[in-house]
Amino acid sequence: HITAVSGSNFATFVTVLVAAGAWGGWRRRAPWLVLVVVAIWAYAVFTGLQPPGVRAAVVASLAVVAVRVGRRPDVVTLLALAGGAMAVV
Repeated sequence: HITAVSGSNFATFVTVLVAAGAWGGWRRRAPWLVLVVVAIWAYAVFTGLQPPGVRAAVVASLAVVAVRVGRRPDVVTLLALAGGAMAVV
């Protein structure tokens, strides 16, 4: 089940990483957030880069960027952007 591709698994993974960053005092520090994004994409590669996994990785990465710039991530907008970008590609 750990390699199942779903947005729920990515959300859990990102929540754990962001919570660890908040606990360690690194929540909005750029090196930590870069590490989180790298971990997200490593997990996406580990699960086979299937379309649902890529979409979830794009949404999670953009949500991390939103946190970095001090914005609240809007998941519906991020899903629309990710889906549109994947359709174009």
